Amino acid sequence: MKLLPPGYNDWAFISQSPLNGWVLAVAAVVTLAIVTMSVLAYLRAGRRYLVLGALHVVAALSVLIVVVQPALDLRAVTRIPGRIAFVIDDSQSMAENDGLPKSRAERVNQWLAEHQAELDALKGQNPIEYYTLSGPGRATRAQGPESDLLQALRPPLSSNDKARPLSAVVLVSDGADTEALGQAATAAERKKLAERLAAADVPVNTITVGGKRSADLYISGVIQDPIAFVRNTVKVEVRVEQKGLGAVTVPVSLKREGSLVTQQTARVPESGAAKVQFEIVPAEVGEFVFTVEVPVQPDEAVVENNKREFIVKVVRDKIRALLVSGRPSWDERFLRRSLKLSPNVDLISFFILRTPSDFQPVPQNESSLIPFPTHELFETELHTFDVVVLQNFDYRPYNMAYLLKNLREHVLNKGGALAMFGGESSFGGGAYAQTPLADVLPVEMAAAEMDSRDFQPVLTTAGEKHPVLRLQAASTSRSKAIAALPKLSGVMKVDGLAPGGTALLVHPDLKARDGSPMPVLAVREVGKGRTLAVTTDTLWRWSFADKMRGESGQAYERLIAQMFRWLMRDPEASRLRLVASRDRVRVGESVDYSVRVLGADYQPLPKAPVTLTISEHSRPDTVTSGETAEDGTYSYSYTVQHGGVVRAKAEARLEDDPLEATLLVYGDDADKERAALGSRDDVMGAIADATGGVAQSLDRADPSAWARAKATTTNVDRHQEIALWNTWAALLVVVSVLAVEWWLRRRWGFV
Repeated sequence: MKLLPPGYNDWAFISQSPLNGWVLAVAAVVTLAIVTMSVLAYLRAGRRYLVLGALHVVAALSVLIVVVQPALDLRAVTRIPGRIAFVIDDSQSMAENDGLPKSRAERVNQWLAEHQAELDALKGQNPIEYYTLSGPGRATRAQGPESDLLQALRPPLSSNDKARPLSAVVLVSDGADTEALGQAATAAERKKLAERLAAADVPVNTITVGGKRSADLYISGVIQDPIAFVRNTVKVEVRVEQKGLGAVTVPVSLKREGSLVTQQTARVPESGAAKVQFEIVPAEVGEFVFTVEVPVQPDEAVVENNKREFIVKVVRDKIRALLVSGRPSWDERFLRRSLKLSPNVDLISFFILRTPSDFQPVPQNESSLIPFPTHELFETELHTFDVVVLQNFDYRPYNMAYLLKNLREHVLNKGGALAMFGGESSFGGGAYAQTPLADVLPVEMAAAEMDSRDFQPVLTTAGEKHPVLRLQAASTSRSKAIAALPKLSGVMKVDGLAPGGTALLVHPDLKARDGSPMPVLAVREVGKGRTLAVTTDTLWRWSFADKMRGESGQAYERLIAQMFRWLMRDPEASRLRLVASRDRVRVGESVDYSVRVLGADYQPLPKAPVTLTISEHSRPDTVTSGETAEDGTYSYSYTVQHGGVVRAKAEARLEDDPLEATLLVYGDDADKERAALGSRDDVMGAIADATGGVAQSLDRADPSAWARAKATTTNVDRHQEIALWNTWAALLVVVSVLAVEWWLRRRWGFV
């Protein structure tokens, strides 16, 4: 407005009336009604009445002006244009180069440098702010573990308000969304998801970063239970997708530690995903790394996402044990009862009531005693048992010599466990020295000879620290505790320890062939399995030890339980334990490792030297070392750098026993990012279409073509109000109109 006083560039009419707005509105309506009725009445009454009506209208409007109290508001205002928000993808997929010399992130930086002049000119009109997928700021390098484009756009869009309006948002990304938008199977689903952004009423312009080679076959997901049970079926579902290849049929391979387990065929459609399902039956307890792979296709842009690792942690829901006894006895009875009472043991037991050579007065089909199922137990079903216990059992009447080799292989190669308990039909008495079991048992067997005297077994140096004989509180001497137990009666003589065998209890008088005390309780680690030998059949006497002193009587039950825990490699039976704060961790986040070392008495060992080695794919090993604290623990926090399996190995080189433990942790979300490495112009297009923006590719991006909202902020720096109703001229008009109307009424005889 050119007529405004100096220093002002805007104006407006305002009301200075102290009355509420609704009161002024009522006054205006009443005035309008009066004016309307006056005009209609005087129009039908002649010229004189028309003049009086006009004066009446002017008088009514004058009164309304006095009530409203209008004023002129002069203003000095500053108009600020709306901001433009750049959201630049900084996820790991931006490190891909699509077969070009530079990565996607490098090409974005190059584009920004080349268009700096245009952006500077744009900045003069619209302030520019920068965001990344992880938050405000310029992207420095591709490192984010995920790409949630909808979530990344919410912070700039939510900043749109009257004080700081947005003119436009520019999203620079490869479109490799790892969340809902990228996983939408159809264009309609993508559009529906992107429409959530339209509520901000700000156009989102998209710039897609990709390459000429956009074909990609990839594994987009692996679903499996994190915990599996040994000898139970584990189902693994693999999701395979493609981009730019059309419908393809490819083999999907499942490997364990690099060795092929099985293979299936996936028919990947042109849109959507193919799912294949594998079934694994783990035969042993532990943590295992599996890999699923699809072959690399011709001209495929990204090959890193053609395979994916995952961890299967195999545990036991129950120990499945087979107990075979040569005949009913007290040893068999107490052993079977102890195992049946344990909630962690699923026991199948057989004890022989008659042999094939026993006299049988009735036909076989009329007898209630079933034949001993040797073939079913030791060939067909042997793989289903974790522990096989032979208690005073002679295999010879059942022609089982050829089946014992299966039991040997079960221990050596399958990680099974074998325990043999004494009696006249065990060890040499059962002629086991001539069988394959001689290769795995912890003792060398002599001729069949029993010593029937009572004796008190003696604890060995190894027995002092071995977990099998952890029968009492740590403060109590093990040798004293063993000496306080009832004497045993009778022992089957053996020649001594087998190679690799360890004696935990020995006879006080009898000697082995080499002159050392003869083993009574011995253990051995052989192949993948473990074995245990008890050369007496009177351990059950220890069940009465505490009861004779009026106590609960747990020595025997503890001994049997500890035997089975050691045979099954229970972690609690290890003197070195390695644990992690979590088994799955995001890339860039930390996992806390704790190494605990126990002494020979299985109590926390302070100042023990510990070495922890952590390995990730394609990275140098991280090695740290130190000493344990007073509670026997050594802690270390490690930041996961890459997706996939992270291997940790703890070592404690003690003088008496070198200890080792391993643990696997999974770097989770980086694999989601790797699974979506291909650029997605369809995802970027859905965002632009839903918000009224413009979709462009990086090589053709033009800032002048971006859609922008008319968003400006008007700031009033100062203002001045000039009243229009309380001047002498306004009062003179009101008084004059009323006076003239009264005078005319008198003159024309209307008063």
